[in-house]
Amino acid sequence: MKYRMSGRLSQLKPKDVFEYFEELTKIPHGSGDTKQISDYCAGVIREAGLSCTQDAMGNLIAVKEASEGYENVPTVMLQGHLDMVNEKNNDSDHDFDHDPLALYVEDGYLHAAMTTLGAEDGYGVCYMLAILTDKALKHPPLECVFTVQEEVGLCGALGLDTSILKAKRMIGLDSETEGETCTSSSGGNDLTMVKQIIGEDNDSPVYVLEVKGLLGGHSGECIDKARGNANKLAARIMYHLLKEGIDIRLVEMTGGLKNNAIPRECRVAFASSSSYDLICQLLDAYENDIRQELAN
Repeated sequence: MKYRMSGRLSQLKPKDVFEYFEELTKIPHGSGDTKQISDYCAGVIREAGLSCTQDAMGNLIAVKEASEGYENVPTVMLQGHLDMVNEKNNDSDHDFDHDPLALYVEDGYLHAAMTTLGAEDGYGVCYMLAILTDKALKHPPLECVFTVQEEVGLCGALGLDTSILKAKRMIGLDSETEGETCTSSSGGNDLTMVKQIIGEDNDSPVYVLEVKGLLGGHSGECIDKARGNANKLAARIMYHLLKEGIDIRLVEMTGGLKNNAIPRECRVAFASSSSYDLICQLLDAYENDIRQELAN
């Protein structure tokens, strides 16, 4: 059953983590727009009577002294990032700069309607807030580090003043599966291609192909799940049309919203003097093949 939630995430466990998470989903915090969420987290930490430093970028470092009996245990750092990937379906009118996320629960999992949820890494952030504000928790000395602009190149971490940090042990909370710890991670590259484009007059009909309805997902967390990439599928379809002798002159190709999210939609406009019926016949065959390929 799907249902909208407002002030009801506290029914989920752990209660305090979800209470903080619901507050985060009301605050804009896409990469580059994290001042409000940084100020919110700093306020929660300071209200709990803890030390918190906030730099010009919005990075936070919170310190919590060891609970009784754990004073001699080595300091542990917890780390998460404040920014989320703002991505939505093309037919969504959600405004990430102003609108709270539309939350619902389905099959025991929390979702956001037609947008990303921001659990990566909002869930890690809320775990740190819950740990910092829990007065009954038994723990060693803690340093909780909240960084910004992680999703666009780890910019916050690169700009962080680490001179006040003492911990030699760290648990990164930007993880995929609760209850599992990742001891290593893959990397990625950004690639920019430059090509001269020469325009030409066109008297042929222009058609628009849309690839949509895919699941998408984070390019790190979901890259092994064999989900369709709308950009790659659209290019593949164009390639097969060319191989069949179809006249293709590309007008426009637009797909994906973020460089770290698997594109779920792509739009291709192309001019062609070939038979419309033949193009449709070939596209129907390709669509059937792709549906079977991505059936799971």
